[in-house]
Amino acid sequence: MASMFWKIATSDYALAFDTIVFVLALLVSGVDKIATWLPWLKPYTAWGRPVSYIALGALALSIGHRLSDESAELARVKIDLAFSNLQLETQRQTADTAARLRTEAEASAATANQKVTDYEERLSKLPTACGCDLDDSARRRSQKRVRASISLPAAIHSGHARCLHHSATTFSTASSRSRSR
Repeated sequence: MASMFWKIATSDYALAFDTIVFVLALLVSGVDKIATWLPWLKPYTAWGRPVSYIALGALALSIGHRLSDESAELARVKIDLAFSNLQLETQRQTADTAARLRTEAEASAATANQKVTDYEERLSKLPTACGCDLDDSARRRSQKRVRASISLPAAIHSGHARCLHHSATTFSTASSRSRSR
């Protein structure tokens, strides 16, 4: 209710009305020559000065309240703007950090891929200990899952007896080490 009163009292129309009342009351109270030319204004000249003071007070109060509201609104908008700028700067910093981390991760991945490629090239140039190549070791890994179904004579006929023997001795050595711990 009070906010509605101040909104109406500080509106442009109310301020214009207060200004017109003040100017008219000041004119009526201050000019005796006008009262001689217009005799019907003579009774209002006595009330002109108090009415002009009251209108001036109402005008000053309304303008003061309106200015204080506008300055409070301006301060609130400044705070909101500062907060928005802070959020924007934080988002920029986060984006910069994300871009930097992404670049570092891509460089690290490229380095790791290059190391793997170099290692594969180095391994392909080395002679294998059991006569198996990298494809055989991949095949062996897949065959470990079904080891129980593979018989040794079938492996001998397929030409992988040395690889199976090597993997079996490696497996048995590794399992005996784990049991001794």
